[in-house]
Amino acid sequence: MRKYLLPENCELYKANLHSHSTFSDGKLTPEEMKAEYMKRGYSIIAFTDHEVLFTHNELSDENFLALNGSEISIEQPAEENGFFKVCHLCLISKDKNNMKQVCFHPNYLWYFPDEIADLFVNEKRYFGEFYNRVYSVDGINEIIKIAKEHNFFVTYNHIGWNRESLVFVSQLENYDGFEVCNYRSVKEGKDFYNIALYEDLLRQGKRPFPIAGDDNHNIPLFDTSTDLDFCDSFGAFTYIAAPDLSYESVVAAMEKGDLYVSAGPKIKSLYYEDGNYYIETSPVREIFLRAGNRHSFRVASSDGKPITSAVLEGFENDIYVRFSAIDFEGNAADTRAYDLKEFI
Repeated sequence: MRKYLLPENCELYKANLHSHSTFSDGKLTPEEMKAEYMKRGYSIIAFTDHEVLFTHNELSDENFLALNGSEISIEQPAEENGFFKVCHLCLISKDKNNMKQVCFHPNYLWYFPDEIADLFVNEKRYFGEFYNRVYSVDGINEIIKIAKEHNFFVTYNHIGWNRESLVFVSQLENYDGFEVCNYRSVKEGKDFYNIALYEDLLRQGKRPFPIAGDDNHNIPLFDTSTDLDFCDSFGAFTYIAAPDLSYESVVAAMEKGDLYVSAGPKIKSLYYEDGNYYIETSPVREIFLRAGNRHSFRVASSDGKPITSAVLEGFENDIYVRFSAIDFEGNAADTRAYDLKEFI
C-alpha cells in the first residue's frame, strides 16, 4: 500500500520562517520584504520581529501569505568576563487575528521607543501579567508550554549563535521546530547547517521538525542588481506542503510536519510502498535515506549528470527514516524524521 510522506495533491510553498523588518531592527519594511522575496519564488514569510507581535494580514493575497509572529529572548545573566548565553524562540501565531504577546514584560522592549511599550501596555496586547523570564531549562520549558497553550508554533533558533550546548537543548521539551539552518548566522560565521545536531536530537527520541530561515535583517542593505554574497536573505528556507495558501491550511501543514528544509534542492515527491521509498527531486548529485539505526542508503550520479529520482530500500527495524538531497554545489534539502509506526 502506498503511503505519501509528503502529501500528494498539495503545493510546495517556499517560506522564510524567521525574519526581521523595520518593526524591530530590520532595514526593510514588511512591504519591501514581501516584494523582494516574491521576486525569488517565495510565497510565505513569517514576520518574527523581536519581542513584538503585530499582524500583517493586509499583505496576504492569493500569491502570498504573511504569518504573524515574534522572536523572544531569554538571557543568562552575564558572567564576570561578560560572556553570556541566550535562548531565542520564534513564536508563530496559529491564529491570524491574534495580536497578543505571551510572556511579555515592557522591560524586554529594548529595541523600541517608549510609545511601543505604551501601546502594548495601554491596550493590554499581552496575555496575563507581566512575565519575568528565567534562563534555565525549567524556565525555558515553561515559556514553551505557555506559548503552546496560547496557540503558537514554537521554534528553537540558531544554537550556534546562542552559544548553547546540545546537552542544554536536549532538555528542552515540546517545541515544534529546530532551526537546522539560520542563514544570517552562517553569514556571520557563528552557525552553520546543523543537520548533525538535529540527528543527535532524533537519536535521543526527540522529534522536532527541521526549520530553516534567513533571520534576515538586511544589513547591509542590498541592491538587487549587485552580488548578494553579503546579503543575509534568500539562503535558507522551508518548503511547506499545503493544499492552498490560506493561513489555516499552511499552519495545519506545519503542525503535521508536512515540510522540509533546503538551501537549494527541491524534493517534489516522497512516498513509501512495499518496503521501498520513492523520491523525486530537482536535479541533484546524490540522494540519501538516513535511518534511526545504522542503516543508510545512497543513490548518486555516476557520470557527472544530475539525478532527479531514486528508489531507496527500507528495513523493518529502521525506527525512523528521513531523506536528504544534495546538489553539485553541496547545498542540501532535508526532511523531518518519519517514525515507521506512522505508516507501517
